[in-house]
Amino acid sequence: MAQESFRQENQEGPNVSQNSNSGQNIYITNIQQPTTPTEETAPEEPPEAETKPELEPEPGPEGCGWVLIVIAVIVGLIILVALLNNGDEGEPESSKPYPAGVTNEKILQPVSDTIYNCAKEPVLAPRTCPQKATSIEEVSKVRWSVHGYPTDGADIQFDGSTFTVDGTAVLSIRFREGSTDRYEVHIVPYRAKVFLDSGQLRLGSIVKLDDISSRVKKQEPALAWEDIKTQVRAAFDRCASSKQAPMPPGCPNNRRYDADDAIWTLESNPVLNAVKEFDETTGVIHALGSYSIHLDGVNFFGRVQGSQAGDYDAWVIFGDTGIEVLDIRHE
Repeated sequence: MAQESFRQENQEGPNVSQNSNSGQNIYITNIQQPTTPTEETAPEEPPEAETKPELEPEPGPEGCGWVLIVIAVIVGLIILVALLNNGDEGEPESSKPYPAGVTNEKILQPVSDTIYNCAKEPVLAPRTCPQKATSIEEVSKVRWSVHGYPTDGADIQFDGSTFTVDGTAVLSIRFREGSTDRYEVHIVPYRAKVFLDSGQLRLGSIVKLDDISSRVKKQEPALAWEDIKTQVRAAFDRCASSKQAPMPPGCPNNRRYDADDAIWTLESNPVLNAVKEFDETTGVIHALGSYSIHLDGVNFFGRVQGSQAGDYDAWVIFGDTGIEVLDIRHE
């Protein structure tokens, strides 16, 4: 009865395991305590997702292209403004009506007089004149000459108080540099300021421009082409008559030969197939052709023989003295 009572009690109580190894009934009570969650055993909550800052989209190729176009336009405008404000004061504004009694001829007269007076200066670069020549050596016997019509085709603008005259003059200069004779032809773009002073037109200043004004347009003289070719051929004959090599300045020299007692002989007619071109900004007629000339001379080393040939550009101008051949340039 006691054993049965114990078993009955055991059924109502905690779980009991029975061990019968020693033949005795030994009862081991295994009591399980309920577990309560602690900080160590509490279930981990999932980590919050890391919030990344939103990145602005980078500009694509199309956006960059527009930026570059805008920058290019701005730079272009800056350069354009700088060019317009730089240099030779730019082109004058449109002219206003002249005062009563003032004509183009009267405005141009003091300009022409000043250019011819400037040609009388015996220096390479007169201070108050538009022409200028240079030399690295001491020079002497300086002589300027004006060719053609320096005020022909000039542009005149009047702003209400000053006449601005833009034109082109052609001058030549001869001088002695050391022991060498020099000759040069100069195209001289100029700007003159003319004022009306007590009813008289007076020149205030005249300066050389860097470039010929686009408003200068000289008239081509009514000359027969045969007359021009005759003068060019005569200039070649004068060059061939030289007793020196190279030929004098103004002749088609390529400076290949150096000889005394030279005999030059033209091997063909240099104007036979020549053509002409007129430059309305300078008034110069360019006679273009080919030539060949033979040399027979003597220098320090003995006899010198050879030929000089190639293309040429003869500068021709018409003025008060008629047709002038200013220069024949070997090309």
